[in-house]
Amino acid sequence: MRTFFAVLFCSFLTTVVASEPVQPDVVRASGAYAVCDLQLSSDDPEEFAGRRVLINLRDGIAVNGVVLGFGSETTDVSTLTYDGATLQGTIQGRQWGGQAGDFAYTIEVTISSGACSGSWTGSADEDSGGGSLSGRLYDESAWASRLDVADADAWPSYRGPNGSLIGTANGRVLVDDLARMRLAWKAEIQLPGMPGNTGGFGRKTLDTPFKPLCGGGASPVVADGKVVVSYYRPSGDVYDAEAYDRLVAEYGADCPNLEKAKVGADDIVSCFDADTGARLWTTRFPGSGLNFQEHKESPNNLTPVIGDGKVFAVGTTARVYCLDLADGSLLWQDNLGYRHQELHQSLLDGLANEEYQGTKHGNRTFGCSPIYVDGAFVMPDMSGNLRAYEAGDGTLRWTAVGITDREDDPTVWHDDGDAFIITSNDAVSCLDPDDGEILWSLPVRPH
Repeated sequence: MRTFFAVLFCSFLTTVVASEPVQPDVVRASGAYAVCDLQLSSDDPEEFAGRRVLINLRDGIAVNGVVLGFGSETTDVSTLTYDGATLQGTIQGRQWGGQAGDFAYTIEVTISSGACSGSWTGSADEDSGGGSLSGRLYDESAWASRLDVADADAWPSYRGPNGSLIGTANGRVLVDDLARMRLAWKAEIQLPGMPGNTGGFGRKTLDTPFKPLCGGGASPVVADGKVVVSYYRPSGDVYDAEAYDRLVAEYGADCPNLEKAKVGADDIVSCFDADTGARLWTTRFPGSGLNFQEHKESPNNLTPVIGDGKVFAVGTTARVYCLDLADGSLLWQDNLGYRHQELHQSLLDGLANEEYQGTKHGNRTFGCSPIYVDGAFVMPDMSGNLRAYEAGDGTLRWTAVGITDREDDPTVWHDDGDAFIITSNDAVSCLDPDDGEILWSLPVRPH
């Protein structure tokens, strides 16, 4: 009888927490891409002289931009218009912690054979000014010719090309003074903010509603001339009821970033050309994840990995996605078992009760990232186990039980032409990537 009830309970639990695969929406680049690179001149050298403005255009429409010299959180280029001979309108945005409209530059640009000239007026904080501008409009090929990201520049995983946090020698000379660094490009689309500069949920949200949305803390990865970023955006129409009421009461229905109070989120992976910043594709998994707007404690910091022409990413409810690096199409998907069930059930509870769930999954449990080794994607399951998936079809190659810590990043160790997996919890262990066999293990002395 006890066995019967145990089976019945497990069946009921599985019914509650089971989730179906999510079909993605994929947006791929089309149309002409261009960048307008402007330099502002002013009679007020202390405040405005030498300020640089980059404006991204797709099919003649301004889609993103940046004013260098500001730690800007958001940039709005929606009023800019371009007709082939002129570019005019206002580029505006917020500085760190500021309110909307902290800076605004109105430009009048005349373009002839790519050369730009014109004038500008603008304000930043309580200062205002104006003057002339000059620069150039680059088409995509001309913009790409300024930067050549070679295969030797690859950084395909969190720990780099060799698993050692050290890049491959590529002959590039690094600056010895960070003041000499120059921005090469700004991505074509605006990405959400990172933990630490986006404020938090609950009490902090009331203090920082003007700070941008948090989209996680995953690092970008680079391979085959492409930059890949994994992140999330709040989605759906269900808000945390208490937070929504507080924000609207304090700031009105037009409160910026009201999305912070949403319960659900979309897991998203975007790919950019490494030479230009032009978007190549974006793959979005609607309603697949949880919204995390914490300050630093629990956002998704799962950096993806690139291997064998594929992207392997893990979402906010521990879903596993494998995408084609070339066009963002979904090749296969899975989930990390118990951890996914727990997080997916939390999403269902939050949607049913109109209650934000991010604060319930803190303690930095989203800090581990996958690796690619010998035809497999290897990922901690956030429950102490290590999983290896066949890169080609997502078949589970093996599971190593109790071998890793929930925050541990496995790494690849190369020795005499062979590759091995190094992971740790209370011991440092070396595993065979073919079958997960532990080849050796060394106990770690507690701190």
